[in-house]
Amino acid sequence: AVCKPREDRPCNVASGQGQVVAGAAAHDGTFLLVGHDSSNLGQGHGGPQNPAVLCTAQDVVADLHGTGLRIERAEPVKRPVQMPDGERVARDAFVRAQRI
Repeated sequence: AVCKPREDRPCNVASGQGQVVAGAAAHDGTFLLVGHDSSNLGQGHGGPQNPAVLCTAQDVVADLHGTGLRIERAEPVKRPVQMPDGERVARDAFVRAQRI
């Protein structure tokens, strides 16, 4: 499943749609989410500036509870962003889980 946050709506996984999105992972399949983390607003570079469309890895984990996915990794990660005046760092929410 692919989720692209926009300024006018939250990412489905972090807005109570975890059951639907998690259902896209087949048996023994992998669920992977990488998206702008809420902490990017104050500690990172770029990305959406509307806090309503951002989430943390823990928000996603909470929404995936009870979906049959085993969380393997869930944390904020730093991503280098090349800018004309040098490198900046963006913060992403990273969640990897496997269907069990």
